[in-house]
Amino acid sequence: MIPINFPFARTLRDIAATFPTPMFLSTTMRVAWVLSIALLWAPASAAPSWFVPLDAQGVTMTSAGSHACVLDTGTQLIWSSEVLPASWVSANTVAANYSRCGHHMAWRVPTRRELTDLYRGTVNYQIDETFFPQPSVRKYWSNDESNSLMAWALEAKASGGMRETFKTLSLPVRLVRSKQMPEISGLVVTPERGGASANVQVTSDRDGRGYWEVWPATTGAPSSGALMQSGQRMVLNEKQDEVFSVTGLQPGTAYALYFSATASGSFLPTPVMTLRFTTPNLLGAARPSVAPVPVPAVSPWGLGVLSLGLIFAGWISVHRTASSERKQSRPTLP
Repeated sequence: MIPINFPFARTLRDIAATFPTPMFLSTTMRVAWVLSIALLWAPASAAPSWFVPLDAQGVTMTSAGSHACVLDTGTQLIWSSEVLPASWVSANTVAANYSRCGHHMAWRVPTRRELTDLYRGTVNYQIDETFFPQPSVRKYWSNDESNSLMAWALEAKASGGMRETFKTLSLPVRLVRSKQMPEISGLVVTPERGGASANVQVTSDRDGRGYWEVWPATTGAPSSGALMQSGQRMVLNEKQDEVFSVTGLQPGTAYALYFSATASGSFLPTPVMTLRFTTPNLLGAARPSVAPVPVPAVSPWGLGVLSLGLIFAGWISVHRTASSERKQSRPTLP
């Protein structure tokens, strides 16, 4: 039997010594008996102590009711207090454009594990509606795919659990974001005039690391994990504009910048951001093509004859001019 010797356990042991329990039970078993009775007496709708309400700016509130989000201090996840109807296919698009509690990015559809953790400690998935108002349909999308036609959804009721559901159905989506994720803003790409390089500016609301790659625009976007493993790295300082250079580009080419980030002390990356740009053409705008005018070929004998003709024509012109001047210079006879 493991001895009970830490302060909290000693307190429970003292209570168990005076609490009416079967005398044949050991001290440890009596403590377990007391805990069981206490759990049964606890109100089923009591809010878990790890939930903290947040207002519209993401500031902690003293009580729930008019809150916009809920911070789960156990998982460090921030949950939206509202639910949005969407199909599984469109849920990620809804998350990408979502803004709430002062956070304008990094909202996403939760995983199966995150949804299950949200309902931990509840009876038959009856979560406190003071923190999480429930829609009439209590079946929530997760981001986990089952197959090409179905995805996993959490059914929050007595006989609930994870259920495979057709992706085309419209179900409530409760969006979530990690408190440990930095919020990236001001991601700007400025191609250099020559077209062979570009400058990138980015701002983070927390210290951390950035991961990026630049590929031709026809290349598919990598995952956050792939960027962390093989992408270029940079240091992010809280609320400071960071600038880095991308070299080796081709003029007049369409590219895509892929960027993700993690906060200091966390390995959880933000969703990949994609920013497309085109480098300027080094040669300038293309000129219209014009066909050349053909010039007839002239033989050497032809050139000689043409030259003699021009010389003779010049001599005639000079001779006529001189004769005209002599005639005009003669005195007029009376």
